[in-house]
Amino acid sequence: MKKHQTSICQWRPWLVLLALFAWLLPQRAAADDSYDKYTDLSIMYNVYVSGTNTVTISVPCYDQEGADAYIIDGNLYASWEGQGEIKLFHWALATKDQSSLDSDKNTCPISFTSDAPGYFNLKLGNTNGYERLDSKTSKTAQVVRNADGCTFDVSAVWVFPQEMLGKKITLWWKVQRDGTGRNKVWLNESAGLKNPDPITLPEASPVSPPFVSISTPSNDSKGKIEVPWTMVPEKISKLHYEYTDANNKLVSVNMPTTANNGSIKLNACEPHRNFRIIADYYEPQTIGEYLIKDAASEPQNLAMIHAPHGLTVTPLGGTNSKVEVKWNIGSVAYEDIAEIDFFEIQRSLTGKEEDFVSIGQVPFARIGSTAQTAYTFVDSTIVEAITEGMLTDGYTLENLTYRVRRGITKKGGWVANNNCAAR
Repeated sequence: MKKHQTSICQWRPWLVLLALFAWLLPQRAAADDSYDKYTDLSIMYNVYVSGTNTVTISVPCYDQEGADAYIIDGNLYASWEGQGEIKLFHWALATKDQSSLDSDKNTCPISFTSDAPGYFNLKLGNTNGYERLDSKTSKTAQVVRNADGCTFDVSAVWVFPQEMLGKKITLWWKVQRDGTGRNKVWLNESAGLKNPDPITLPEASPVSPPFVSISTPSNDSKGKIEVPWTMVPEKISKLHYEYTDANNKLVSVNMPTTANNGSIKLNACEPHRNFRIIADYYEPQTIGEYLIKDAASEPQNLAMIHAPHGLTVTPLGGTNSKVEVKWNIGSVAYEDIAEIDFFEIQRSLTGKEEDFVSIGQVPFARIGSTAQTAYTFVDSTIVEAITEGMLTDGYTLENLTYRVRRGITKKGGWVANNNCAAR
């Protein structure tokens, strides 16, 4: 009895193994057409925003393990405001000879197309290189087998154009899988392939226009004002400044694009209304760059120097000889560089430069939004300053000369381009 029991125990493990094997056979056969293979798993289908101007799409292509499975018609559809349904990305097995696919192959031919704006960078499986896929074109490429020795996949980076920024995109899959020894099926939500959640592309970055400082008298150019400017972008495509002149004419001047800061020199005694700098520049993105056009500084009326003009000199009658000096300024509606300044008056009894002397000052000041247009100075010291040798025929000063300039222009001297008046 004991011996008989021992014999049964010895055979029992083999019976258990045979029963287990018999149970696994139908199960494995059923699994070959179930939705748990590499190509059928929803986690293998991914779409996500991957940069300031990129969206990454990763999808499976082929699985050599067991009953081969491959994508024969893979599609990612999309729509957004202003755009109906388009085929954002399509991939599919590129050979009809499916028997040519076996475990000895380390590459798999896949065809690609897209109707999306922009372009794609395709990473073809286990390789470091990328191939470009442009919109409205098709491409067939060899996808390299992964390190696991049996699967093939693709990562497609969509580089979208500037006009797509801020768009909310609705996405859905339509994927057909086939295989050797497997049934051809459409993978959908009921089969476990869930559609991606909507994605929102990054908003456009704020425009970085040039910044223009207030105008100041130039230190090295007589009769000029300097307008400092700067901008953050360094790669500039186009650059110019423009303003409206005293004759209501729009003036536009091109500028070099080799620097993102500098100083513009303009005639100091002319109005420059609605002055602004306008730039086209490139804004770096995750891949490539966007061209930003017509980034303009805030328009401003540049402060100027109201210089004297129309100088007249008139002798005054009476017992004490005096001379009246008069001059005008123009464009009084425009801001002056100096809120408070003065006019300096000089006189030369001989007309020679070395004989000029300062004989007085007249205040210059703005009142409200304008300044007075006419100024007067009376020279009451001329008689005392005359010597007999200066007179012609004993009674005339043939070379008597007066001149007037703004005090703020003193550093520039009495030259004509420093905007002084003489008579």
